[in-house]
Amino acid sequence: MPSMAGGNKKLDIKDKEFMLSVIKTHQFVTLGTIQHDTYPEVRMILNVLNNAAANLCLHFFTAKNSSKMQQIQRNNNCCLYYFDAETRKSLRLFGGFALCGSPHKDSFWRDDWEAFGYSGKDDPNWTVLQFTPRFYKFFDGSAEHSGTINAADMG
Repeated sequence: MPSMAGGNKKLDIKDKEFMLSVIKTHQFVTLGTIQHDTYPEVRMILNVLNNAAANLCLHFFTAKNSSKMQQIQRNNNCCLYYFDAETRKSLRLFGGFALCGSPHKDSFWRDDWEAFGYSGKDDPNWTVLQFTPRFYKFFDGSAEHSGTINAADMG
């Protein structure tokens, strides 16, 4: 569990609206995972499945045979980091990933994904992950906010 100053604060609607506005306006997000040697690894991933997110349950696609998937399968605790260099607004979400199965996974397929080497929604290497945040920290331009996210907050 990350160290959270004010981490016992429950998510309120204003914080949730801020987070969703950040998520919806970013094409990319930085993902932090833990390598097998316990060192962190970060990389940029596409955020395109979340441009119309109605809640904080987020989705990402990736290759099943990627090092990212191997890391998540060993330890699904991850951090997502959104940052806007112009406004200095930022959002960090701490939580875990789970695999999406069909038909939920299939609903995310777009023919555009073939540009990434996938043959279609039935491609065994095409995977959709669901990220469920448990904690958050964000900077809204004037102050840092942090707290917990419960299952009831996901809707």
